[in-house]
Amino acid sequence: RRSCNLMIYGLPEHDGENIGTAVYEVSQSMGVVIPKTVDCYRVGKKQEGKVRPVRLECQNRGDVEFALIHSKRLKKSVKHCQVYLAPDRTKEQRQEHSLLVKKMK
Repeated sequence: RRSCNLMIYGLPEHDGENIGTAVYEVSQSMGVVIPKTVDCYRVGKKQEGKVRPVRLECQNRGDVEFALIHSKRLKKSVKHCQVYLAPDRTKEQRQEHSLLVKKMK
């Protein structure tokens, strides 16, 4: 199930926001439309000074891979240059990935 989820980090959070519209704007910045999304919502407790990630649930893994392939276009975007996409990982997987990235540096 987690393989059909996509995490969006760094997307600014506003009171009364429409998260669906914000996700649509991110996909427009990538130049693609993410098809067949099931749901999208912020994850975690709201804390002052922190931006919660967005979990985007897709119908299939192919849509997640499609979005991840095109996510590097966000770096060139003026509005969403601080936003990045990642697959939905467990806490252990995130720690392993972090260690791998540190080793590669």
